Amino acid sequence: MTDDVDQSNFLEDAIQKIQFYLERNNLQGAKTEINKVLTENPDNGTALYYSAYVDKAEDNYDAAEATLTSVLSSQPNDYYAQQLLADVYIEQKKYAEAEQLLIRILKDYPDDVDAYVDYAWLMLETMNIDKAMVLSQEAIKRAPDNQRALQISVIGSLIQNGVNDETREQLQKLGEQFPDTTSTCMTMVSILVEEGRNKEAYEISQEVLRINPSSSSALEVVKELKVINHWSMTPLRPLSKYGWGASIAIWAFAVIGFRVIDKTPLAPYSTPILLVFLAFVIYSWVWPPILRKLIAR
Repeated sequence: MTDDVDQSNFLEDAIQKIQFYLERNNLQGAKTEINKVLTENPDNGTALYYSAYVDKAEDNYDAAEATLTSVLSSQPNDYYAQQLLADVYIEQKKYAEAEQLLIRILKDYPDDVDAYVDYAWLMLETMNIDKAMVLSQEAIKRAPDNQRALQISVIGSLIQNGVNDETREQLQKLGEQFPDTTSTCMTMVSILVEEGRNKEAYEISQEVLRINPSSSSALEVVKELKVINHWSMTPLRPLSKYGWGASIAIWAFAVIGFRVIDKTPLAPYSTPILLVFLAFVIYSWVWPPILRKLIAR
């Protein structure tokens, strides 16, 4: 009996220490206490949850996924493990798995605000803007002051409707209420750039800079997106959107094309075609740095 009480006190004390460290973002301190618990009780669900939490905080998503999957195999209805695993899936870009898990959470907990918010962000990140707006509004109905829900709603409106007086005012008020709104917006800017939606990314980054003019990082993003969106960069858009993949494809096409061109009706034009291609290559190397310098003035 005494041993059971001592074990219970040990676990309670250790969990309190873990929470204490995590509240202060002391991940190493939390890991030390987590390891103490797992050494004594390797199947302790709470310690395993916190272990996965720390792994996620350190961007070790595969380890977090493995731990949470193990927890849910023995405790399939563990709400916190499900919620954290959904977040991990989103970070891993395992969007289908994340959506399935969030739908499951909302089926069991139909008024769970965090699940609505996570689902709304997932839809925003995958460019399902209409659905993101609906889900964020469901969260706002249940928690009118929820920061993330309000941010998702405003960002979705900026993407849907563009920058106008109404959306600009909404973003301004939200930035005053929640200072980290600019950080959330810049995360969305990065996602838009990855999706090749540079116009929306540029407009949102401009608004971020407007409400936070001292941000040097926002200024650099605005400058770069201004370059990317400049009319003279239109021929280079595929390279900007697809990166090295597009470059490799262009070079492969050129190498193969110039080897077989002499066997086609285009043979008389091989030299002009080669010159055009070389001009394009030189243009892609030389013009962007020049344009950046011009815009930076």
